[in-house]
Amino acid sequence: MNLRPYQQAAIASIYRYFEAGNAGNPLVVAPTGSGKSLLIADFVRGVCESYKDQRILILSHVKEILEQNASKLLQFWPGCPLGVYSAGLGSRRINQITIAGIQSVFSKAETFGHFDLILIDECHLIPKKGQGRYLTFISAMREINPNLKIIGFTATPFRLDSGLLHQGEGRIFTDICYNISISELIKDGFLSPLIGKNAATQADLSEVRIRGGEFLETDSARAMDKEELTRAAIKECLKYASDRSSWLVFCTGIEHANHVCEELTRNNIFSKIVTGETPKFERKKLLEDFKNKKIKALCNCNVLTTGFDAPNTDAIILLRPTQSTGLYCQIVGRGMRPAQGKQNCLVLDFAGNIERHGPITEIIVKSGKGATGDKEGIASRGPIKTCPSCRSIMHPAVKECLDCGYIFPIEPKHDAEATNADPLARSLPQEFEVLNVSYKKNEKPERIPTLRVDYLCLDARIIMEWICFEHPAENFARQKAVRWWRERAQRERAFSTPKTIDEALARISELKPIKSLRAKKDGKYWRILSAEFKSKKEIDAEKSTQNYLREAIGI
Repeated sequence: MNLRPYQQAAIASIYRYFEAGNAGNPLVVAPTGSGKSLLIADFVRGVCESYKDQRILILSHVKEILEQNASKLLQFWPGCPLGVYSAGLGSRRINQITIAGIQSVFSKAETFGHFDLILIDECHLIPKKGQGRYLTFISAMREINPNLKIIGFTATPFRLDSGLLHQGEGRIFTDICYNISISELIKDGFLSPLIGKNAATQADLSEVRIRGGEFLETDSARAMDKEELTRAAIKECLKYASDRSSWLVFCTGIEHANHVCEELTRNNIFSKIVTGETPKFERKKLLEDFKNKKIKALCNCNVLTTGFDAPNTDAIILLRPTQSTGLYCQIVGRGMRPAQGKQNCLVLDFAGNIERHGPITEIIVKSGKGATGDKEGIASRGPIKTCPSCRSIMHPAVKECLDCGYIFPIEPKHDAEATNADPLARSLPQEFEVLNVSYKKNEKPERIPTLRVDYLCLDARIIMEWICFEHPAENFARQKAVRWWRERAQRERAFSTPKTIDEALARISELKPIKSLRAKKDGKYWRILSAEFKSKKEIDAEKSTQNYLREAIGI
């Protein structure tokens, strides 16, 4: 198995983090479907091969995640010294590499003894009330080894009840050492695009209460589990998804899942149910049959939102509402794994989730509670609109439906440009040929200085960009600056990122020449999505032309 470039970069970032002398607990953030299990497996193997005596513990409190990591590690590294310690999996074996359930080990630090690394997968799932077990175990393990290092892996670095995982009191993690976006992976073909349909059938959630930042489960079940709603929803599913092979259906409870499955069966859609009460071996067989396309629709409630890998999923049916943006991202992310012959994944939403949370590539998380009052600190959501003809979801700036060709009436008040990213956002980027790039220090009173980059384009337009090298290491702006430099720097200097604006200006010659930009308007300014660099052949041709002009006409 060969790692993808971003997986290699993620592993390199962990080494750099600790080599720089950082004493914190870093997070690696990579979207659902990006292959975190493979990334973890390769990282573990690399550590053990380079440092023969290293002992590594991989923790989770979700049985499926433990199974998935064990399976991927053995697949990637046959014969690895692996032990599994989990009551749920019926094993209590400790080895050089041990995968363990926190419920089984939190009071048994002395049993485990000296370990050098603890990896926590899908760490956003750690509930605040359960975080105490992790902290208790980690504290006890640190008494045994004061140099113990903790690393977290997640697709969503925030949690329903406490915001960003690396901020706030009592946190386990302290920094983000690597973060790659959904947009980047879609653009590079590593994730499958999503196509959103805002279903005409919508549940009435007006009487559904919210408790602890989430819809009350009993109220949600009562609102969604209605015969007329289920029949209308399945009718729409048949309309939009009949040509798709693998539907993953999210329901509000076991009874609801049963009723949805019955309605699918009445409409000749072969479907099955997976719930928390499904016996282990039966669940395994059902999941295998779904992955092998023997089951067209798999209905579930609260069991397939994480740790489930079925690349063939090409339709996500949302028959449950959620206030949790993290859960929403995890659910729709089930359809983002690419597969042979799969062009995209359709998201059919009957519970208002897309409108509630917006495109998953447009979610911005801020410290603490958000300005809108939600617990995850979601600062803003990308706007959307629905095509009245085919129900496709896109950005308000789109004038013609990207699916059916419907022409939207002109609305003078809507002057925003298209947003970035996946098909739920439906962006309208533009290409600009770059003639020249200039750099200067941008300083304002009581502000951290930035590097201002001006791109002079062929149409005489100047597109500006601000790069924040001097922001704190845990700040997203600094992380973005690091990625910006590594993308543009010559290979031998790519991982030596400037720490100040003055250093960056002194090293501008290390950057590769820009050929063109892909950008889109974001309010007053343009947001740069990607840059294309000049090839060696193009650079040599330019130098040859310049030399000729110097000799011929003295330029």
